Amino acid sequence: MQASNSTAPLESAEPVISIISAVYNVAEYLPAYLESLDAQDVDPAKFEVILVSDGSPDESEKLIRDWMSSSPVQARLLTKENGGQASARNQGLGVARGTWVTFCDPDDFLDPAYLSEVFTNIELHADNPPAMFATRLVSYLEATDTYSHNHPLKRRFRDGTRVVNLDRSPDFFHMHGPTAIVNRLAAERMSLRFAEALRFSFEDAHYVASYLLAQPVPTIGYVDTAIYNYRIRAARNSSVQIGATKPEKYTEVLEHGHLDLIAKCQIAGQAVPKWLQFMMLYDTLWYFRGDRRVGAPSKQLTDQHLDIFHGHMSKIMAEIDDESINDFEVMPTDGDLRNALLLGYRHPNHRPSQINIVEHDVQREMTRLEYLYSGQPPQEQIIYRGREVTPLITKSQAVRLMGRDLFFRRHIWIPSSGTFSVHLDGAMIPLAFGRTPRPVYTIRPVQVQRHFVHDSASKAITVRGQKSSNRIKRAIGLAEFVFRERLSRVRRSLPQRKSQMRRLQDYISSPPAAFRYSGAWVLMDRPASANDNAEHFYRYLRTSRPNVNAWFVLDKDSPDWQRLADDGFKLLEYGSRGHYASLAHAVVYASSHLDRFVTSPFPKGLKITPRWKFVFLQHGVTLHDQSAWFNGKKIDLLTTATRDEHESIVGDGNTYKFTAKEVVLTGFPRHDALRPYIGHSASGSLKTIVVSPTWRAGLLTAADELGNRELLPGFKDSTYARALSSILGSARYIDRLAEQGYRLAYLPHPSMTVATAQLDTDSRVEILSWQGGTFADILAQADVWVTDYSSTAFEAGYAGVPVVYFQFDQAEMASGLHIYDSGYFSFQRDGFGPVVTDEYELLQALAGLNSDAIRNIYASRAAETFPHRDADNAARVYRAINAILKKTAAGKILESQEKK
Repeated sequence: MQASNSTAPLESAEPVISIISAVYNVAEYLPAYLESLDAQDVDPAKFEVILVSDGSPDESEKLIRDWMSSSPVQARLLTKENGGQASARNQGLGVARGTWVTFCDPDDFLDPAYLSEVFTNIELHADNPPAMFATRLVSYLEATDTYSHNHPLKRRFRDGTRVVNLDRSPDFFHMHGPTAIVNRLAAERMSLRFAEALRFSFEDAHYVASYLLAQPVPTIGYVDTAIYNYRIRAARNSSVQIGATKPEKYTEVLEHGHLDLIAKCQIAGQAVPKWLQFMMLYDTLWYFRGDRRVGAPSKQLTDQHLDIFHGHMSKIMAEIDDESINDFEVMPTDGDLRNALLLGYRHPNHRPSQINIVEHDVQREMTRLEYLYSGQPPQEQIIYRGREVTPLITKSQAVRLMGRDLFFRRHIWIPSSGTFSVHLDGAMIPLAFGRTPRPVYTIRPVQVQRHFVHDSASKAITVRGQKSSNRIKRAIGLAEFVFRERLSRVRRSLPQRKSQMRRLQDYISSPPAAFRYSGAWVLMDRPASANDNAEHFYRYLRTSRPNVNAWFVLDKDSPDWQRLADDGFKLLEYGSRGHYASLAHAVVYASSHLDRFVTSPFPKGLKITPRWKFVFLQHGVTLHDQSAWFNGKKIDLLTTATRDEHESIVGDGNTYKFTAKEVVLTGFPRHDALRPYIGHSASGSLKTIVVSPTWRAGLLTAADELGNRELLPGFKDSTYARALSSILGSARYIDRLAEQGYRLAYLPHPSMTVATAQLDTDSRVEILSWQGGTFADILAQADVWVTDYSSTAFEAGYAGVPVVYFQFDQAEMASGLHIYDSGYFSFQRDGFGPVVTDEYELLQALAGLNSDAIRNIYASRAAETFPHRDADNAARVYRAINAILKKTAAGKILESQEKK
């Protein structure tokens, strides 16, 4: 180790605070941090800075030395071999001299008044100091150069600067090292150091919690006015951001962090205090929250890592009581997360104390029952109208987190037209309307005030000494009332001009609108484009069911508008008053999409209660696990096209909430248009290869309200751009394809059309579009369909067009580049063509398609996949929609045990 002293001698008077900063690869951010130290509005002699270079390979050490040579701040630079942040901080603790010590990160920066506010509070509590101080964290979003005060733990500062006793307020725990200021002398008496085994997260929380566990009274002085600016890097490459991708975060962190703290309590002969239970809940819940994200890093963990994770979680949850899990309100926590901990770990063989009646379908006269269980399913006995029956529409939906089914949500549909009772494992279970409320074990004053706020507002309370005050208030109130009444009369006497929203509301409820849109079936694909299942279903209704009052919604600027108008479509402009009025009176609302532009179409302020049945026609076969996306939507009918797809959604034990009541195997309306092309072979001197990959969420911005996206910076350097350019833009490659008898056409995904101009494309490549024509016309041109993960391969397989899966970025897709989780479908096992990973394998695969034996293998897969290839898909969808608009016979819902 080497030490370097600044021009300010460290042998001066003992500083109040030592700031220890572990330095590694932060040269880009160091200047801002060091400048913020210089800018502190306190005497530099009152604090010292110890910067520990943890084997940093960049210019950080040079920047520090240059700064030390001119800064008045007492500073020391220590250097060591790389060993992690904890080891660097421990190195600094060995030389620290301050009464108090903190651990600021050098990629963050301090408000100029940071230390002065801290010193003020230290002096204020000099006679009876709290065990530690904590300052306010504000997030600095580097990408947008903005600040955010929305940290999940911001509530601790809701009452400003104050001292909190954690034994009385356990939700005020603190776990962030850079904003924690501990008494160094007390920590030294404990020989407290950072746990060097914690390299990826929780090292701060472990240090702070270990310190507080050893204090006679765990008190924290929260300093609301001391602002610590926490940088969220635009590059997303901080240790915290990278840590989620490390398997050790899911194994070693729990072992050396949480379980070690529990062991400390056990050695001391004390129960785990509630504040520590809350701290561990807060941290472990982030694991499960993160796992919910599509493509989350946790989805890449091996079974071995997951087994270790769940083993550690079981030990942790054994020390966290039910009351703490139910009382935990530090951040919004939904019932599934609480139940994952309660039923998945603490009560792994749970049986419900009541069954909930949670939904009533008026049209179909059906009632849905729901209860939760874990472990083996209970024995179920349903008594309906005095006899035992077997429900035909049931589902045990798995709540799966971190690769394990932690508990199940049981769905049972029964008729609404008879009395019923339910027995589980031989015992009759109480029934209750609505879901079971979460038990509450601790009530805070603010909750009481909120609960009785209406009573408080409606009751006049007279308090001794306030009589004259109340008389004055009543007099003021009377005067205000008279003034408002007179002003209201004047306003009523003036000509009234209705707001635009009021005029819209009036039109929607007007007799002409009610007559025009009465019983409407409203259909749409996307605002900017049609040519999907909704368009094809509308065509069926127009020709085969003319009595249906069907309308089609589309943006007037869409290239498809004129095409559909010429075909006689009854069009409504997206966002027009006709669009909103049609939905207000609709009985059916059907779309191929689930995006917000479909499911939440009304502008803010327009008060309309939806009465329609929502039909999700889908825009492709669901081959990946989309339960996280689908489950958040209100879907009354969901159409599917293949047997495996249907079973993957309605089957018992999967993660979808939907049952056979909502999901039907009808086939897709747009497949009806493909029927004439089955077995088709395009003519011409060169056969056409259509290249049509799906989009990549990781390369685009979030969608706007109409579903439009923009490219993120760096697209040209992405694997996606390089792989496509290698075949679309290489003259040599296109020549080699021509030698095999092929020409190229490129059909970009609608969300990727913004990227076409940034791809290298040879002039011989034809650029196709989804707009202005039908997909069947596009597919009719194809002799080979080349895609990557897109469900368009199902359309090609349905139509008998050979498929090749060009999956050039498998590793990136598996790590979360796109928004899906792997589902039932295996491209190698179930696909309609070979899977290749580069352009050379693609050439070989194309040559192999000339073999009849190979083509027959994939043709037979397609034949087994699709049960309906009769051009009657739209008719089946119509019948399924009709079925949800009327009563369902009891015989289709229940089977009598007497018949068995």
